[in-house]
Amino acid sequence: MGFQINANIPAQIAQDNLRLTSDFQQKTISRVTSGLRITSSGDDAAGLAIANTFRSDIAVLGQGIRNANDGLSTLQTIDGGISNISKLLDRARTLATQSASGTFNGSRTVLNNEFASVLTEINRQAQAIGLDTGGQFARSLSVFIGGGKANGSISEIANGAVNVDLTSSTVDARSLGLSGVQAASAAGTDLSTSSPSTSVQSIVNDTTNKGSEATAGYTDFYFRGAGFSDDNRVKVSVNLAGVTNTSTLVSAINAAVDSAGNGASSAATAFKNANIRAVVVTDTQTDGTVKERLGFTSGTGAFQVEAGDRVSNALLGNFSSAAVGKSLNTAFVGNGSVTGASTGAGSANVIVRVQGSGLSGPVDLTLGITQGTTTAAQLAGALKTAVDGNSTLQAAGITLDTPVSGESLVFRSSHGERFEVLAAGDNDNLLGLGTFRLASDTATAFDYTSVTGGAVSLSTTSAQTFEFSIGGGAVQQVVVNGLTAGTATAAVAALNAGFAANSTLAAAGMQATVSGGGINIASTNGSAFRLNALAPGQDNFGFGTNATTGTGTAYSANYADAIYNTVDGPYNITASTNDTFSFSVDGGAKTDITLTAGAGRTATQIAADLNGNATFAAAATASVVNGGLVVTADNPNSKIKLESSNSLSTLGFESGQSNYANKATVNSGGAYDTELGAGKDVFSFSQIRNGASDQTITITALDSQGAAHSLAVTLRSDDTARNARSLDEALKTINEQLQQSGDSTLKQLVAVKEQNTAGNEEGVRFLSTLKDFRVSVGVSSGSTAASEVGIYDGTTGTSVLGQGAVTSATQSTGGSQLDISTIDGATNAVTALAAAVRKLGDAQAVVGKGQNQFSFAINLASSQLTNLSAAESRIRDADLAAEAANLTKASISLQAGIAALAQANSAPQAVLALLRG
Repeated sequence: MGFQINANIPAQIAQDNLRLTSDFQQKTISRVTSGLRITSSGDDAAGLAIANTFRSDIAVLGQGIRNANDGLSTLQTIDGGISNISKLLDRARTLATQSASGTFNGSRTVLNNEFASVLTEINRQAQAIGLDTGGQFARSLSVFIGGGKANGSISEIANGAVNVDLTSSTVDARSLGLSGVQAASAAGTDLSTSSPSTSVQSIVNDTTNKGSEATAGYTDFYFRGAGFSDDNRVKVSVNLAGVTNTSTLVSAINAAVDSAGNGASSAATAFKNANIRAVVVTDTQTDGTVKERLGFTSGTGAFQVEAGDRVSNALLGNFSSAAVGKSLNTAFVGNGSVTGASTGAGSANVIVRVQGSGLSGPVDLTLGITQGTTTAAQLAGALKTAVDGNSTLQAAGITLDTPVSGESLVFRSSHGERFEVLAAGDNDNLLGLGTFRLASDTATAFDYTSVTGGAVSLSTTSAQTFEFSIGGGAVQQVVVNGLTAGTATAAVAALNAGFAANSTLAAAGMQATVSGGGINIASTNGSAFRLNALAPGQDNFGFGTNATTGTGTAYSANYADAIYNTVDGPYNITASTNDTFSFSVDGGAKTDITLTAGAGRTATQIAADLNGNATFAAAATASVVNGGLVVTADNPNSKIKLESSNSLSTLGFESGQSNYANKATVNSGGAYDTELGAGKDVFSFSQIRNGASDQTITITALDSQGAAHSLAVTLRSDDTARNARSLDEALKTINEQLQQSGDSTLKQLVAVKEQNTAGNEEGVRFLSTLKDFRVSVGVSSGSTAASEVGIYDGTTGTSVLGQGAVTSATQSTGGSQLDISTIDGATNAVTALAAAVRKLGDAQAVVGKGQNQFSFAINLASSQLTNLSAAESRIRDADLAAEAANLTKASISLQAGIAALAQANSAPQAVLALLRG
């Protein structure tokens, strides 16, 4: 073999092996001292990744188990609280049962005081455990534990969480049906037998009250709430047979409520679910006497109750005198008289439109007319037949007095709500409602957005007056008095100049164009309008003159909300009794008018006395219609109120009678509503008449977990929709969209109609039992501060725009709580408490189910934690027995290697022996 001194290969091999042995020893020592098989990623990169995932899952599961234990402890605390509330209910039922006994001769006041304290303690404990309405835990509780797996649409996070929904498991007094919202008759009302003049028996037996009943022996109440509003409001007809006191009255009402709730409609179902009950509300006076009022309670939803006749009006505390309820009648009187006969020109139909008074939309009555033959009496008779035969109008309480030739038509509403009557197609004004034309001679549509006239015959002297009503609004005139040329183009230019000069017509987009040699008049934004063409008689423009005589009839507003008396003349006015007629305007000072004395004074003479008074003439007009006296306000938004005076009963009027109904409408106190200004007023409303005045109402409500739910409702009057031509139509639009939203939170709100605090306007109020909701009233482009369109805040005055602001709900005063101070109250309480026990059991079952969910989840998570820990250990932990052997092996190998390296390093020294030789 050869010998080298420059390269010691054996030594290099020994060094490499020694390095590997040293590394092996160091790694073994690291594993032995750490107990881990993987001490660096190089040891087992794939295994380390898996082990790290296991370690992370273990950390999540460890905290998840703690979360679940915390949740379990919380539910156990809640469970204990519910068990204690159950004992409180036991005590409340004991007290109620004791008070309900007819043989109990102790003090029910003492029992009721303890009963009230028990209910208070229920509320306190419910709040303490977080299960009061809107409480800390009255929501869906999601506790993340971990260990979940994704599958399809279910994520890993969702699968790893336990959900316990306590939203409907609140156990405060309101949730258990022991307290809630309440609508009650006016404060100070006493329906008890101790007040003979206003007792229940006096009210139901009064002949004047009985004369107002739609069905003899029954009185009507109307209820509005979420799901039963507008034309779906619920009518409750109460059988008064056997009703002699508040106890029998409440029983009769509740029987009628049950009957109404058992109807097949969705509104009846919603009404039933509202769980509205009639109760006796007792007011203890300072002298110890007790007054009794009628109340309606609900533990689930806000509502409004309104009177349907004089009986129910009185029961709600709205008296005219003694036991007599105020009249709900309102009247609409035509401006002209029923007179004349068709002249042979014009359309084949007359349409009379009625809207308002609770109608969810206009009701159009189409009357056939034979030109040149039909008389005013025949047409008025056909209208009477149509009104009487229309079930929608009958349900709204709208009737037409038997027409009298030579007198005005008199429409009436028995529901005490505003309404209006419009006409089109009566070219000869046979009905006295105006001569607006239809779109064509055979049209059945009331109004239109475009109309083309017939052939024109124009010259520079052509002249005519055109009247337009936009969406049923006030008349706007365009007078054409001569043209620049005898052409359709010149006529169109003249009309368009008139449109541009009139802000109402310009806003409606009115525009004239030449069409086939004739003239077309249309709205560019879809506004509906009617047209009335007047004198001088020649039909040069192609739109007729509405009468063969060429005179036409200029439109004048009809009498709406008239004060109509009930006694025809003659009247005996005696000077010695100081007969006066007294009135006030918009709540101002009382004005007395001394009537001219004399026997057999006629209605015409009385009207002359009234109109001769400067104060009266400045605000109102007295006239004679069908032999009766009618008082109308010159400004339809002014309230003329008749004050107590000697002549009122003689003339057939009532004290307090006004051109606005004296209807009792009561909202449920304790609920949440929109309240404007210092007077807690309603939103005002003005009809949206043209296509450029759209308005958006945005309603936002928070659910029990604080999540916002919003709905935007657009009120408009164009080709897309006409849904705000009256307040009733606007309310239906809002409520319909709330119910059709499919949102369980928004479906708890309702918009209702209510008179404003001044009593001279119907407006809008939003109601709900939800604590947090708000209404944003958008700005309509047709609104100005002085003349607003749509829904607006009327409390801002005419100098500030009442739109563009957000109104948040506030809690109204009032509310109800079970009362056992009377036998009837105690009996009701026994029934309510039985239901409360069932509701509490349902809530406790949900809590118990949640505890079981957490227990099972903890068991699974613990099993997952154990097995994941074992799996991680198998990957990451070292086998110390094997590593000990490896350490011994490494130690021996290292010692041998060192010795071998020493030998290898000494090998080159053998070369020296050769050199010495």
